[in-house]
Amino acid sequence: STKTYIVRKQGSIPANKDDGLQIYDDNGNAFIAMGLTTNTQYCYAAYATDNTEYTEPVTGCASTISTGLVFDQTTDGNYIIDKFTLPIGATASASANWTPPAGVTQVEYLVVGGGGAGGYRHSGGGGGGGVRRGIVNVNSSLPVTVGAGGKALVGSSSKGGDSRFQSIYASGGGYGGSYAANPSSGGSGGGSQGSYGAIAGASGNLGGYTPAEGYTGGTGNSTKRAGGGGGGAGTAGMNATSNTAGNGGDGVVSSITGISTYYGGGGGGGAYQFRDDLIAAGAGGLGGGGHGGFALEDHVVTGMTTGVNGLGGGGGGFGDSASNWTGAAGGSGVVIIRYMNPSAIVDGGCGTASNIEHVSIPTTNLCSAGIVGSVTGDGVPYSWTCSGQNGGTTANCEATKNGWINTGLGFYVMKYEAKIQGSDAGNQTYSSSYVAESRTSGTPWVNINQTQAIAECAALGSGYHLITNAERTSLARNIAIQASNWSTGTAGSGTLSRGYSASNTNASDGFTNTVASPNTGIGYEYNTGANTVGPSGVFALKRTHKLSNGQTIWDLAGNVWELNSGTCTQGAGVGNWHNSAWLEWNDTNLTDYELGMAGPSPLYTSTQNAGRYYGCTATGNGMSRGSDWGSGLYVGIFALNLSDSPSNFNIYIGFRCAR
Repeated sequence: STKTYIVRKQGSIPANKDDGLQIYDDNGNAFIAMGLTTNTQYCYAAYATDNTEYTEPVTGCASTISTGLVFDQTTDGNYIIDKFTLPIGATASASANWTPPAGVTQVEYLVVGGGGAGGYRHSGGGGGGGVRRGIVNVNSSLPVTVGAGGKALVGSSSKGGDSRFQSIYASGGGYGGSYAANPSSGGSGGGSQGSYGAIAGASGNLGGYTPAEGYTGGTGNSTKRAGGGGGGAGTAGMNATSNTAGNGGDGVVSSITGISTYYGGGGGGGAYQFRDDLIAAGAGGLGGGGHGGFALEDHVVTGMTTGVNGLGGGGGGFGDSASNWTGAAGGSGVVIIRYMNPSAIVDGGCGTASNIEHVSIPTTNLCSAGIVGSVTGDGVPYSWTCSGQNGGTTANCEATKNGWINTGLGFYVMKYEAKIQGSDAGNQTYSSSYVAESRTSGTPWVNINQTQAIAECAALGSGYHLITNAERTSLARNIAIQASNWSTGTAGSGTLSRGYSASNTNASDGFTNTVASPNTGIGYEYNTGANTVGPSGVFALKRTHKLSNGQTIWDLAGNVWELNSGTCTQGAGVGNWHNSAWLEWNDTNLTDYELGMAGPSPLYTSTQNAGRYYGCTATGNGMSRGSDWGSGLYVGIFALNLSDSPSNFNIYIGFRCAR
């Protein structure tokens, strides 16, 4: 290549060399962009070129701000790094606001206070700026302050300025001690002076944080006129010895920018060759600490350096005894914010295998996005996770084995009335060796009493049980508020369907069933004739209902009565069940307890095919719901019969398990 080609674009990195404004096309080694607007983000792409071929660009973004801070934006893989610093030559702290981009809710941060200035005579090094780092949730515009380095003036030194992100503060480093002034505490403490009765270095962690933001400064050596090193954010400043001033304490290392860098190093103590003693000045600590100054008796100081700006380094201490000299200034702090590029965030998403039934454990189409976790469970349910990537959320997914559905009401239930596993004939003499199963083929398991049904459901495994009255009522009420379950397509208008229940005696259906439905499943949704089912028919005799979560349940009304696990106490008032022959749900005898526990809400009657109530003929009787194949208008999703003892069984009574 022979020259550099730079293109600039507002708000996003140029996609190619023609995407944006060409601002440079030459072979120089420096370029100053002019005519920029404040508070605006500019992004750049720089290409090396021979006018024929162009290399892959070096890219980056920076924003112009009018608050006295410099804002730089770079990338590290899928991460974006926003960095706030003070401009070159700044002597005062400055503030701005940072607003998280859309989709960013959590960031990593590094906040470094300004380094303290070194002392001005026989002096200790300045303490490094305090360092705070961690992860925080964000959701709005947040304040940012970058602390200036401590000032070094003739006869005085100052502490570094505090830095801030949100409510997270990092204290400025303490200044180094001098002939006439003790060191100050700070994010890290200043090293003490090396003259006339040296004292201990000043303490660090001024904010009292855990973990500590910095450490103590070192102690000077008054015999040798050597200052202690300023404390660092990672280690304490070193004490002066008989042959060297104290080194500054090291800062802490962070890779938040993608490059391993030390921040908050302490300044080295100053040294003065007094009475032919051989002594060396202290070195600055890792993380921008300035080197201490060394002076011979000619009062000429050499080697003293300031703390590094943008790292929060403490300034080096002044080594001479002259009173008109100064220590080195501390380096300014920095605030760095790192977050996942929103375009790289991948939220986990459930795949097409979720929320459906499976013949066996699902292994494909588990996630639409994210990383697939292991599938667990026996099918009621199957569960797995789709973990987000690059900070994305994790989706919890599930499905069921064939014949079971998630009701969305806090429990799972058999989609079909229970059948005998391995046999299509449900009307058999009870045997405890039979296993309950929910499937399409065969007729419902009947000739079973409540006690036996409770045992059969429990035998399926932990958490399985005969459906409770509360669960059964919640299903019916959920169905009743779905528009698709009403003949007019509007909830509460027209009628509900009552399933396989046709009767010429108890309704005017034109035919009467005499046995349970011979078939169940797709193609058998309607009671189309006596003991006959088919794919279409009269709405009132439709056998399926939809739940609010989109799942379909079969024969909750009609076909066979379904046992519940509850029992009744005969009587009036709360806790008791009225004894009567068939009643509509709007009967006044049911308003004190029965309607609230088992009836429709809003209130419906057999006029809307809700079903009817048969009273508690004896305390301890079991509950059965839905009615049977030929009871017409007595049938409905709210139908309730309390006339059978727990030991009663017949060909009209079946059951359904839940979990």
